[in-house]
Amino acid sequence: MSDKLNIKIKLAKQMRIATRPLMEAISKDLKTVIDERFRTSTAPDGSQWAGITHRTGRPLWVTGKLARSFKRSYNKDRAEIGTNDIRARIHNYGGVIKAKNKPYLHFKIGNSWVKVKQVKIKARPFIGFNQHIINKYTQMISEYYEKEINKKIGGAE
Repeated sequence: MSDKLNIKIKLAKQMRIATRPLMEAISKDLKTVIDERFRTSTAPDGSQWAGITHRTGRPLWVTGKLARSFKRSYNKDRAEIGTNDIRARIHNYGGVIKAKNKPYLHFKIGNSWVKVKQVKIKARPFIGFNQHIINKYTQMISEYYEKEINKKIGGAE
């Protein structure tokens, strides 16, 4: 973070500038970023997600339920995006699902039933920051504080 931005943040705290609108704007943008990653099958680093072999279409988009499960929240101190969908972690980071209570996993692919001991899920990251996002939020914060400070001291917006 630049010295200039640190000064703005300190000044804004001293002037008791409301940060809730800023956090709301950041949380809205975070939701848009996640939505775009699902729409384009793109990881935070810009790489394309691993493809799919058992069906046609986009990865992680049979029903769109996982993508739609993301909700945003914010208060005066933070902006968040998250999901309570249990599948999010394995799809974001990848991993292996093993049969737990039975010797095999049973599931349907297309019109056929499959029986396997484990399934490897490829990582398809949708959560995470990159330098572009960090720069964008740094600029949003800086511009917001500058505008609000100018309002408080009676300067031009």
